[in-house]
Amino acid sequence: MDPSERMWIHAALVDGEMAGVSELEVYELDNRELAWFKVYTLPQRRGQGVGTALLEHAEAQARALGRPRMLTEVVFDYDLPVDGAGSKDAEFVIRRGFRLGIGDVQRVLRLPIADDVLTGLAGQAAPSAGYRLESFHGAVPEQWVAGYAALSATLNTEAPMGDLLLENESADVEVFRTREQLLARQGRTRWATIALDGADQVVGYTELMVSSLEPERAYQWGTLVAVEARGARLGVALKARNLAAVQAAGLGVERIYTWNAEVNAHMVAVNDALGFEPVARMGEFHKELGPASAG
Repeated sequence: MDPSERMWIHAALVDGEMAGVSELEVYELDNRELAWFKVYTLPQRRGQGVGTALLEHAEAQARALGRPRMLTEVVFDYDLPVDGAGSKDAEFVIRRGFRLGIGDVQRVLRLPIADDVLTGLAGQAAPSAGYRLESFHGAVPEQWVAGYAALSATLNTEAPMGDLLLENESADVEVFRTREQLLARQGRTRWATIALDGADQVVGYTELMVSSLEPERAYQWGTLVAVEARGARLGVALKARNLAAVQAAGLGVERIYTWNAEVNAHMVAVNDALGFEPVARMGEFHKELGPASAG
């Protein structure tokens, strides 16, 4: 696990048997007012107070850690409304005081994509705008790691986050390298493409994660273009060039999975241009915790 994070996993037992599990996670270097929470209850134990007990325990622990806000994510069917109305999981957290911060949509892209389509999309930006694109996999090359870490650390505040009130992540290069080592131990490989300006500074990036445990799937992680470089269609160029690199490597990736905020019109348009199709929704919910009860 990332040494800058802490996680607690709790199990709920009924008659000595597992009934549910919860996770509580906190970051130590940034967003120190927040605690991330997830709860899982076995289907046959739902409606028996298991999830409520796990949530109440997590809230008490978050207060004790000095974390006054909790965040959780709930996935539900795409044909449900953005707030999850009709989803038992979403309604569970809403009844317990959580409010929707922002709604996301999961999209899937099926590969392969014709090379001429990707080349055409990639060529819409960088050559005419004074930027160049570079692709790599694995660790970020040393000459670009500081800029990469700094730009990716701003994703929480540059991408739409609704009412979630997140801070930038740590841009410390040593921490970034430690996280890369963790990815390697997990069998994950970063496939990335960056945009560089005339001074060789990183002004955009996109990254796909491919796991050795399920090589047929790749997961889109961050994509971001710096404010000063926006308006040149770098987002679509970056993603198209990165997809071309993954396809050319012959990794056997068949599908790309991504999440976007529903209100992120620009990135949704980029994914539409690439052929992503919506398959599910997710609500990101938050709750302000009251003070710990006396006694």
